[in-house]
Amino acid sequence: MRSFGDVIGVNNTDVFYNIAEDLRVPFYRILNELSLEESKGNLKNQRNARTIADAALKLLDGYILTTKLKHNQQQFNIEPVSAHAVLYESSQQLGKLARLHNFDILLNLQKSVGQIIANHQALGLAVTSLAYSFLYDYDPANRHKNTLLFNLHSSTKDTVEIGVYSSDSNISSGSLRRLRQLKGRARQPLSELSFGSNSGLIIADELFCDMNSKLVASRYNKLKGVKAMLMPSKQLSLC
Repeated sequence: MRSFGDVIGVNNTDVFYNIAEDLRVPFYRILNELSLEESKGNLKNQRNARTIADAALKLLDGYILTTKLKHNQQQFNIEPVSAHAVLYESSQQLGKLARLHNFDILLNLQKSVGQIIANHQALGLAVTSLAYSFLYDYDPANRHKNTLLFNLHSSTKDTVEIGVYSSDSNISSGSLRRLRQLKGRARQPLSELSFGSNSGLIIADELFCDMNSKLVASRYNKLKGVKAMLMPSKQLSLC
C-alpha cells in the first residue's frame, strides 16, 4: 500500500498543515453563524452552523481514516460493496449543506451496475469529501442554482466508474497534477490552487488509492469533476 506522501508528494507535516488551513475556514463560518444567532435569536443560523460543522467533521473523519490506515491502526477490508447504496447515502447526508450553498444534488446511477470491490466506509468518506470540495468552491455572489452530480456506470465489463461533477467547477488534469506535485514547500497553503476545498480532494485521492484506484479529471455533459475506476465484484449483487 502506498503512503499518503507517495500519493500527493508531500511529507506528513506539510499535509497536516495544509488540511488544517482549509479546515479553519468552515469553523470560522460556524463562529460567524453562531454570533448572528445569538444577536438576532435566529434559529436558522443555528441550523446552518450545525450543517457546516457536520461537513467539517466528515472531512476530519476522512483524514483520520487515512492516517490510521497508513500507521496500521485500523484494518482495511476490501469487499463487495453496493455503490448505489453508498452514493445514495452520501447524497442524503449532503442535502442540507447543498441547499445552504444553493446546489441541487442529482443522482445518475446505472441500474445494471452491481456490487464493486471497495470499502464501504472509505468509499462513503471519499465521495462526501469530493462533494465537499465542490460545494465549498461555490461563489456566494453567484445567485443561480448550481448542480452537483453523482454518476455511476460501467465503463467496461471489468471497470465501474464513480464520478462527482459540478456545474461550478474549474478542476482539470493540471489542477490535480499540481496538487500532487506540491513537495518540499513548507507552510504552502493548498488554497493557491483555483478549485475549492483542496483538503477534500487530497483525502478522496488517498482513500481511492487505498482501494487500488485514483482520481482523474473528467467531464460529464457540461459538468466538470473527477472520477475513479473500481473493479466490479464477481459475486451476484442482491440489490
